[in-house]
Amino acid sequence: MARRPVKTEDEPEPLSQCPYCKFEIPETRLDCPSCKHSLPWCAASGKHMVINEWSKCPKCKMCCNYTEMKRVLEAEPTCPLCNEEVSPMQVKIVDDPNREFRELIDLMKDSTNQAEEESKDGEGDD
Repeated sequence: MARRPVKTEDEPEPLSQCPYCKFEIPETRLDCPSCKHSLPWCAASGKHMVINEWSKCPKCKMCCNYTEMKRVLEAEPTCPLCNEEVSPMQVKIVDDPNREFRELIDLMKDSTNQAEEESKDGEGDD
């Protein structure tokens, strides 16, 4: 009787595009090795955001990948971030995902600039 060899390699992780440069990277990677950007992450799965799946929680407005959020809400109709009750039918792919992505990036830049300015202001307060 012959036995099949035991698989020692894991299945390769699925790839999806970086929202900045479209380089294919593992879906759980939160930084792009090609363009070096930190990537926004999905509230439902923790994977990086994918432009053609861009959605939001209707309650807290946190970005999420549509398919991932629907899957989570079908198991339990509660947003994993804000803990508000959300029906899976309430989640929709946004009309203009590129605009939503740019707005999030601008918001991230603004908060980074504000934090830098606050740390500079506090340096001479001794």
